Amino acid sequence: MIRIILWRIWFEILNLLKFVWFGKETVEYFAFGANLDPSVLLSRKIDILGEKQFSLKGYALKFSHKGPYIHQGYASLEQDSQSTVYGKLYTISYLDALRMDCFEGDFLLQRYKRVKVSSDNRSFFFYQSYSPMTQLFPTNDYKQKMLRGYSLIDSAPKDFIEW
Repeated sequence: MIRIILWRIWFEILNLLKFVWFGKETVEYFAFGANLDPSVLLSRKIDILGEKQFSLKGYALKFSHKGPYIHQGYASLEQDSQSTVYGKLYTISYLDALRMDCFEGDFLLQRYKRVKVSSDNRSFFFYQSYSPMTQLFPTNDYKQKMLRGYSLIDSAPKDFIEW
């Protein structure tokens, strides 16, 4: 309970800082799940300063992050040398990256962890489940958000999207 209260206080502090923040530092964030849907980041008030379609080799997209209902799963990435994940690299402010940590349950809630990667001469981060599970499936709403996002990515092969 204390972690939830501390998370909420931290999140509200970050939201207040967004109104007065003058920092110019940016980071790149690799989106591959529902965050590919522009409406998701818009609803979270995450400012996209730049975006680029990107293919991350050496990882596989899995629905291995447990949701609140039985067999419900959210997207996560797991290392797999034979696989590639398609998504977008978003350039966001450092402050918005901290706010994303709150939305994704990183830091205090330990739902997702931030993974830093360097690939194709770029450094970025993505979120990975702290406790991946098997036999989980996305809800229809979650799937629709992902499909809306993938419809905007020309580089994602049709069989990847159909999967």
